[in-house]
Amino acid sequence: MFITPGVWLRHTPGLFFMADRAVLFIDGNNWYHELKEHGVYRDQRQFLAGLERTDPRITTHLGRLEERPEDNPAARELLHYLANLPQRIDSDVYRHLMQIGKTHRRQTVTVEKAVDVMLAVDLVVMAERDEFDAAYVLSRDGDFTPAVAAVREHKK
Repeated sequence: MFITPGVWLRHTPGLFFMADRAVLFIDGNNWYHELKEHGVYRDQRQFLAGLERTDPRITTHLGRLEERPEDNPAARELLHYLANLPQRIDSDVYRHLMQIGKTHRRQTVTVEKAVDVMLAVDLVVMAERDEFDAAYVLSRDGDFTPAVAAVREHKK
């Protein structure tokens, strides 16, 4: 007997059916930190590309990241400290340290932009549209518990 690819689901004892439409939601930032913490982290893009190669029905949608300028507290502290010590250290060293502080005063950080909210909305909307039979959420935290509860109400 040939079984088509899919995910086995168990709804009642002894009764199984095949889910051909499965979707995987990954809370990427939390997933990354969890895997890294356990020493099993690999390149996420490489993992996702490999996953997409296994089946043409698999696509990847990534959340939006934003770069934001932010004050560097260490540089601010260095500049404040140096402002009170100009006579105690060599002038070349002082100039060099001041240059480091000024260069690194502002830093650019990358932050997620409402990715958790978008993931939860997609999960619920796709369930309401009956776009999948089974959904899996990989996350380190419980942010998606209300969305998962709403999806379960749709018998997903």
